Amino acid sequence: MIKHLQETNMSYFDHWYRAMKFAVWSGRMYLVCIFHAAFPWILQDTFSRNVLKLAEQFEEEKNAEY
Repeated sequence: MIKHLQETNMSYFDHWYRAMKFAVWSGRMYLVCIFHAAFPWILQDTFSRNVLKLAEQFEEEKNAEY
């Protein structure tokens, strides 16, 4: 556990908070996908747009490390 926290340069609570944000995001995206599956004419690009936004955030974090 300590090795992972050191590798990510995060405290335990920073890591916990970030993981919880991902859990909430994942839950929201789950609901978006379920709702879109039932009603394909709505929320047509919500999931894709959010995944791309998340990928951009990861890329920014990755670039900030160097």
